[in-house]
Parts: sequence; C-alpha cells; structure tokens
Amino acid sequence: MELDGLGNVQKPFDVLDPAFFREFGFYATINLGPITRSQCAAVAFVSRARTSSGTLPHVDIDEDQLTTEGILTGSIAGAGSGNIDLLLVDGDGTVHNFTGALKSDGTTKSFEIRVPPPGDGSAKPQLLIAVAGNAPLPALAKPGTADEVFAGAYAEAREAGHQPAAGVKCLCASVKGCDPR
Repeated sequence: MELDGLGNVQKPFDVLDPAFFREFGFYATINLGPITRSQCAAVAFVSRARTSSGTLPHVDIDEDQLTTEGILTGSIAGAGSGNIDLLLVDGDGTVHNFTGALKSDGTTKSFEIRVPPPGDGSAKPQLLIAVAGNAPLPALAKPGTADEVFAGAYAEAREAGHQPAAGVKCLCASVKGCDPR
C-alpha cells in the first residue's frame, strides 16, 4: 500500500509509519510531498474538499520533476461532468490558473502546460490542484496568493452551498529536487 502526504516537516510521517504497522500489521510506503508555509492555505482547501461526498478528481502527471523546458503533461480523471479548474501553486504561494489548457478526452481531461520557474531561482515544491464542482468558483480565476485565492474560493462555495472536490499532486521545478524551506 502506498500513501501520499503533504507537509513541511518529516516527524508526523515518521510517527505514522509504526502506527500504521501496529494498526494494520504491515508497513505502507509513505511518500512525503514537501510543501512551503506559503502553500498551507491551498493544502487546507484540498483537505476540506476531500471530505466531500463526491468523487475526488485524480491528478496524474507524466513526471514529478520537470526538465529545463518546464513542460508538464498529465490528466485529470474521476471529476465527473461538472466544472474543473486546474491550478498551480508556486513555493512562494502564487497561484496560476491553467484551466484554459484542459482538453476533454471523454471522462478524462488532459493538459500540457509550461510551468513558470520559481521567481527566486530556487527549487521549491509546487502543487498542481484540480478542483471539481457543480459550478465555477470565480475566486479560483483571480490572480493572487494561496491565502487569498483559496480563502475566497472556500467562502464562495459555502455561500453557494457547494462542496467542491479537489485532487493534488506535488511536483518540483528542478531536476535537483526541492527544498521546502
């Protein structure tokens, strides 16, 4: 069994490993997707969206480390026939909307995007997030930080009585690996 988690410290994942074994009698492969503090609002939004009763979109990418060209290809499955937004959250918290790059392949949406390099040239983790719902959340289309964009989207969803579903994938815009600090 393989488990994926997001965090900016290793210790909770180290505690989870033996606890999982005690509970289930075998070890799981636990993958830590590093995040920065500036991405925490995005992770909190995804966490709330994962409690949704609907089907969660599954984000699949061809590579989790980008080459120097910065091209990322992948797909989103399991999101149903409603609205889907594709967002990239940089290590500094800047949110980029790539919804316009989605191409429908029946029940799956595919994409090919050029991922912007980190502004300071460092190798920070980036989050690719698919948000599915009955209707668009206008806050997701506005430029801003993760704090601004995801707080706005959460407020819009609550006001409209919608429960969006979200899937996330962690990636790195460097072949050298990521440093979440």
